[in-house]
Amino acid sequence: MRVVIIEDEQITANRIKKIIENISDDYKVEKIIESVEEGIEWFEINKEPDLIFSDIQLGDGTSFEIFADNLVECPIIFITAFNQYAINAFKLNSIEYLLKPVKKADIALSIKKYEKVILSSLNSPIVQNIISKLKQTDDMSADSRTRFLIKKGSTLIPIEAEEIAIFFVEKQTTYIITKENKKHIIDESLDHLEENLDKKLFFRVSRQQIIQDSAIAKIHQYFGSRLLLDLKFKTNFDIVVSRRKVKDFKDWYEG
Repeated sequence: MRVVIIEDEQITANRIKKIIENISDDYKVEKIIESVEEGIEWFEINKEPDLIFSDIQLGDGTSFEIFADNLVECPIIFITAFNQYAINAFKLNSIEYLLKPVKKADIALSIKKYEKVILSSLNSPIVQNIISKLKQTDDMSADSRTRFLIKKGSTLIPIEAEEIAIFFVEKQTTYIITKENKKHIIDESLDHLEENLDKKLFFRVSRQQIIQDSAIAKIHQYFGSRLLLDLKFKTNFDIVVSRRKVKDFKDWYEG
């Protein structure tokens, strides 16, 4: 299990890390985060862990600010010296709330509670049904769209999905640009397109853009820990991979 600790007191963080990893070889502390700023940046570019141990009061704010800026779905065990945060903690994915100074037995019991929650959810009929369906649909592109009809006056023009370099939204209108650098309006939302495109070929780099892998010419490091993409033809707008999608983009592009 991958664990992240959010704690600005280094001695406390190292003690919690040692306790967790001594409880079971199955638990590995992947990262210790010491501030709100560091936490926001880390969760935006990294795959979320299986479990979080988090202090609440940090030097530059509270850990609630980290979770407000990032959709964190994994369970959280809060460790703090202040019990007035309990109500807010349990509005999140908290499964336990421990008061400092925390004891080894407290952490061990909280991990047992986590395992009980996870195992019970994995064994539920609903989850098992989802897993069964996923096994039956290994090919992600089996039901993906291969062709689009583009309206030109009174004529409908078919365009193959593989010919499309990018889908993008501009002033609430959705467009495509083909690999031949031809621009067309398409009467579909990016959300709907994202659901129906071949995930092996297309990736949604931001809220405004979906890109095809073979249309990319160069990838540049960009400020704010983002990526800037050059297509094989010039565009009059930037194509930027948002910070929270950088890791997923790299995994997708490298295949």
